[in-house]
Amino acid sequence: QRVLVTADAASLLLGELTVAPPPQVHGWSGDWVELLPNGAAQGRQPAVVLNRWLGDGIVLRGYTVAVRDGLDVLLFWSVERGTKPANWSISVRAGAEGVAAQQDSVGPVAGLRPFGSLEAGQTVVDAYRLDGVLHADELLLILYRPEDGGFENLAEVRLPFP
Repeated sequence: QRVLVTADAASLLLGELTVAPPPQVHGWSGDWVELLPNGAAQGRQPAVVLNRWLGDGIVLRGYTVAVRDGLDVLLFWSVERGTKPANWSISVRAGAEGVAAQQDSVGPVAGLRPFGSLEAGQTVVDAYRLDGVLHADELLLILYRPEDGGFENLAEVRLPFP
């Protein structure tokens, strides 16, 4: 059975679960996280397929953008076989007509599925909400990590608005 839980409550709920193996964790929307039984098929697919290697073993399989009260962005992540990526943070940005929006996360699914925890062959859905923007020429995706006195960027990817 699929369970949807608010992104804010997901960490607490996962800490209280006593099931083994633990459930799969995916972003559902900017506000919700999807929990699926381990081994269950995650059936969502990206509207735009990329299969783009970003570095450190991280692959962006694709993305989907839906326009609601802002932009809901789903990113589909995986890692290459034989790699153990660092836990990079994610920034998703959009701007148009003087309005800009940005959402950052310490890792996929509000940090609940850091890149270093992903296994080859898995695809994890990661969700972002960019309020106030209804259209953009492109989205900017940045993978980064804090460094002394600043940040190190692994990748900056421009994603065409579908």
